[in-house]
Amino acid sequence: MRFKKIVSNFMSSSLLMVASLGVYASSDAAVDLAAALASVDTMTGSFEQRISDAKGEAVQVSEGQFKIKRPGQFFWHVAPPYEQVVVGTTTGLKVYDPDLEQMTVHGQDALAGTPAALISGDGTKIAEHYLVTKTQDKKNIRFELKQKEGGNGAFASLHLIFASKNKQQHLVQMIFVDKLDQRTEVTLSKVKINPAIADADFRFDPPKDTDIIIDG
Repeated sequence: MRFKKIVSNFMSSSLLMVASLGVYASSDAAVDLAAALASVDTMTGSFEQRISDAKGEAVQVSEGQFKIKRPGQFFWHVAPPYEQVVVGTTTGLKVYDPDLEQMTVHGQDALAGTPAALISGDGTKIAEHYLVTKTQDKKNIRFELKQKEGGNGAFASLHLIFASKNKQQHLVQMIFVDKLDQRTEVTLSKVKINPAIADADFRFDPPKDTDIIIDG
């Protein structure tokens, strides 16, 4: 299901080679990551998402628009030809597929451990589930997250890259590698930090005659 690729798999190999000026211990890095996420209450912008297989070959490239409002609200619209609308709130998740004329409604548990929950939820809980390291150069701050032993998430590793804008850190790139070595890179652009966003923007009603599927 594309939901897994878009929400659970929420950029270029050269960024993996960023020259580090420092590497920070996991506990300090987790605190710094939580602080960076918490400094942004709302965010809007565009994205490009590139999914590559274990051999590094691109299997899907898509783009679209997003909105995030903490805590726990996000809107993710993938443009055609892979059109999909994903709307998350503190109570659950809706995934609308126009080509199938179908919307699947998931409970809140569907978001547990996903990147969507990570960037829009409570950052103070990151250290409970992930080992975090931090590297930094003159332009970017990069956090690498690896699940603690016994974790049941879908990812082998996650990378969150932040840049500074008006003396404030904001997320510009995410890289996810799953346990089958499939790599998803999401690059954010045209980002606006802390614009006014109404809660109504995260209420989504599909077109009439859409099939509704309740999952859990």
